[in-house]
Amino acid sequence: MATALVVEDDPLQREAVCMILEAAIEEPRMVECATAEAAVAVLDRIGPDIDLLITDIQLAGDMSGVELARIARRRFADLQIIVTSGRVRPDILPS
Repeated sequence: MATALVVEDDPLQREAVCMILEAAIEEPRMVECATAEAAVAVLDRIGPDIDLLITDIQLAGDMSGVELARIARRRFADLQIIVTSGRVRPDILPS
C-alpha cells in the first residue's frame, strides 16, 4: 500500500488530486493537509511511511509548499515529491 501526503489549501483541488491518485495507485492511503505546517507535523509522525508528497506552492499559513518540499527532502532523501502551481514559478523550485 502506497501512502501519499497531499498538501493543498483548496479543498476541491485537494479532493481532485486524491481522486486522481486513487484511480492511479492500487490501494492508496491518503493523508491530506491544508497547510505546510500541518504536513510537517505529519512528517514528524509518519514520515518514513510516506511514499509520495504532492504539494501546491502557495498554501495557507506561513510556510510555502517549496519550503515544505525542502524540509521533506532534507529529512527523507528518497521521498518522491511533486510540487504544483497554478502560476508558473520555476525560479523558486529547488533541484
